Amino acid sequence: MITRRWTMKSDLDYYVKTGEKEPHILLKLKYKAPSGATSDVGTYGLDLVALAAKGVVTSRTTTDGEVFDIEIVKRRETFWLQVREGTSIPLDRFIKRGRSFDIEAPGVDFDALKERHLTRIADVLIGHAEEGSGGHTRLFDTLISDCMVFLGGSEAWSAQEGRGRYREHVVPCKVLRDTVAAMVADAGGGPGPDGFTDLTDDRRKAVRTDAVEMLRRRLGVVYLTQREADDLNKISGLKTGMPQGVDWDWKDDDQYLSRLDKVEGIKLVRYERAAVSGQGQQAVRKGEKDVPDDGKARERKVNGVAFVRKE
Repeated sequence: MITRRWTMKSDLDYYVKTGEKEPHILLKLKYKAPSGATSDVGTYGLDLVALAAKGVVTSRTTTDGEVFDIEIVKRRETFWLQVREGTSIPLDRFIKRGRSFDIEAPGVDFDALKERHLTRIADVLIGHAEEGSGGHTRLFDTLISDCMVFLGGSEAWSAQEGRGRYREHVVPCKVLRDTVAAMVADAGGGPGPDGFTDLTDDRRKAVRTDAVEMLRRRLGVVYLTQREADDLNKISGLKTGMPQGVDWDWKDDDQYLSRLDKVEGIKLVRYERAAVSGQGQQAVRKGEKDVPDDGKARERKVNGVAFVRKE
């Protein structure tokens, strides 16, 4: 994610950036007071594609592709993203918390946004495969948030009172990346002795359709305890691959959870996105423990999005 550093001046109390080409930015905002002193406002993760769909930033098509116009205003002591005097969202909705961001802006179609992210991942993987450059598996972490692919966690993680956890992709990212590379190769694309071969438009469209469907069905994140993660990684080949003897076929539903099944004691508890925060049978109130006496967490937040256990 590209980092942008902006400084707002007190004599204007607004900041306008036009022609931003990056679809996602990490904004580090500062404010210059009348005295001349500069202070940090915060660090924010902005998905400009989603915000343009909401109408909070403006998107335009230019000869360089899609660009975004962003306006930040300061009203009293609060900083806002807005388009003129229309829709506005407090900038603090996107404040960086640890390694993640609260991305659930009001009115954004969550499922449609997920599809955009999956398509973007597919396009990046296809491009890397055509060039033969592979692509680091950590690109998944920068192109999609956990809340969009969160399936649940182990029984042990779900029952624990603390927030400690180890995030694990159900199917290793290396396997997903290599699966798309194989799709590209089967369609006639990839590196060769005279350079690399791009797919034709028709074949690229077909590969993209299959890659997005594969990611939709097989890109999933679960949370484990650190001990469970250590046990998983100790088994030969499971850190970056599927179990020995499994002839990987992304269309085979029986293979999906086979890695987790190899670790004795891991029982997956499925979660679903809550309609509203506090949807659980007993909403978590200020000062109340997250885990009641029955050992079942009422609600968990992933990137600021509320999830509850499937019963």
